[in-house]
Amino acid sequence: MRFKKPVSNYNLLEWSDFTTESSKHLVAYDENDVVSPYSFMKAFLESNPLIDSTNYFDAGHERIIKSPVMIQDLIKILG
Repeated sequence: MRFKKPVSNYNLLEWSDFTTESSKHLVAYDENDVVSPYSFMKAFLESNPLIDSTNYFDAGHERIIKSPVMIQDLIKILG
């Protein structure tokens, strides 16, 4: 087990209901992610239209958080 936690720990639907404007979220993802397949992310995003999302293409699952492009996007959002 690479992350030492069961997959069930990463069920986003258990983290928030994502149903109100006050529960705004930004999801950063990589369409080519081999850890979290895009088919799951696509279905999740389609069923939760209040979530803002950005595809950081080829950033890599564990590297998205360090992506210079994502960091700039976060600075703009938090600005």
